[in-house]
Amino acid sequence: MKPGFDDALALADRDFRGVDVLVLCGESGSGKSSAIRFLMHRHAHFRDDPCLRVIEELRSWRDLRHLFVAWWRGQRLLVASHLPVAAHRCLGVLMRTRVIALDRHPQKISRWLDARGIGYSEAAVTCFCAKFGANYSDAELILQHAGAIDFDQALGRFLRQCRLERGGMPSGLPVHVFTACEAEAHYLALNTSGIKSLPD
Repeated sequence: MKPGFDDALALADRDFRGVDVLVLCGESGSGKSSAIRFLMHRHAHFRDDPCLRVIEELRSWRDLRHLFVAWWRGQRLLVASHLPVAAHRCLGVLMRTRVIALDRHPQKISRWLDARGIGYSEAAVTCFCAKFGANYSDAELILQHAGAIDFDQALGRFLRQCRLERGGMPSGLPVHVFTACEAEAHYLALNTSGIKSLPD
């Protein structure tokens, strides 16, 4: 298990009994994969469950078919998704679903900055999250670009000098449905290769 995951949303304390599908929604960099890995290892309702499957990751409406197939086979699902929260809440008509939006919680960014000893004001964090979501990757990008002492200065420089544009999600990328062991191997390979230095 990769050390250092900050359970800012208290996932470990949540009651997921009776949940068939737990969907973690957010932009790349919001912590979806790290949260899934944490739950696989640390949460009593998912740890050591032979029926558990991990879906990485839903990018288009067509990708929902992978979720339906796995659920139909009687598997419990941890899902990383870029789709809107409302898309998954509709699934509750058919399956016992819980949806957590990971990019709506400014305290994640405050705690991330605290852990790095970077100064900030709550106003700057609130402004950042309103514009970009509670997204670790964008926060890191802003700090690297500005070279400032604190987050307020970095954000101010970035907003004056730059514009961050998000392209649409690429189509045709594979959706992976993993067992817990396969998912762990996948995450370890990504960490080893350095592809993801921040939570996804």
